[in-house]
Amino acid sequence: MSAGCVFVGSKTIGQRALAQLADALDADLRGAVTFDDSADGRSVLAEFRATCAARAIPLTVLTAPGELAPALQALAPHLVIVVGWYWLLSPALLRQVPGGVYGVHASLLPRYRGNAPLVWAILRGERETGVSLFRFDDGMDTGDLAAQAAFPIGPEETIAEVLAKAEDATVAIVAEQARPLLEGTMTLRAQDHALASYCSLRQPCDGRIDWRQPAPRLYNFIRAQTRPYPGAFTHLPDGRTVTIWAARLFPYPYYGIPGLVGQQEADGVVVACGDGALVVTDYTVEGEPTYAGKPPLRWGVRLEEPR
Repeated sequence: MSAGCVFVGSKTIGQRALAQLADALDADLRGAVTFDDSADGRSVLAEFRATCAARAIPLTVLTAPGELAPALQALAPHLVIVVGWYWLLSPALLRQVPGGVYGVHASLLPRYRGNAPLVWAILRGERETGVSLFRFDDGMDTGDLAAQAAFPIGPEETIAEVLAKAEDATVAIVAEQARPLLEGTMTLRAQDHALASYCSLRQPCDGRIDWRQPAPRLYNFIRAQTRPYPGAFTHLPDGRTVTIWAARLFPYPYYGIPGLVGQQEADGVVVACGDGALVVTDYTVEGEPTYAGKPPLRWGVRLEEPR
């Protein structure tokens, strides 16, 4: 009936999904495609090679985006599943796969389409998000849905913890749904486009703290961009960058000049916000070690005034 399934992906999330997909599809997984990202510190190319070798899965390693279409044409799959891929797939490529090209987006579509959906969800104080397995089409995350899995965002969870949940959910949903997709027994449903929301691309410079914002919003701002991301940042009066990795809400009403270090707590320093205050507990000063629990900021230091 079909030429089976081909997996396309990279990074740890892709390698984990590939291993689970191999278990779910067995001989119907006819090949895997990744790219040579060995210069990237997040690369797991060696693990990709080992996974494929152990399961006798033919592996194609690309060096440029334009190589994907001919690679898939040579493999002639009925179905393609994509996890951890950072190159755009052209409409022409999508049309060459009879059973469709499916991927996972880290939101409950149609909400949070686009870039950095998990970061935006934390920034906006969401208490739940999830992952969506959907069929790629010509739009931005607009294709028909195959399955979704929701999970909570705890009020103190950081982006690292939410990323881990999303990775686990992605691997599970791909393994569970691959066989129905390949055999054509999956019933897809269209997204309700009237409920759609979109997320813009984020860059490291977008992590600059505006101390005029209320403390709860800045608390979300910090936990949404902490490690493994570049972090939320501010500046000392001498111009050095201070990257803030962790903070907690000061538990009492606080009246102060936004950005002013007002007092010392056992685990950090209190910084006034537009409404309330944060206790900054872990941060890095440009050119100096990380400080956790004993930050050296002194009372009276005014962190950068928003421009």
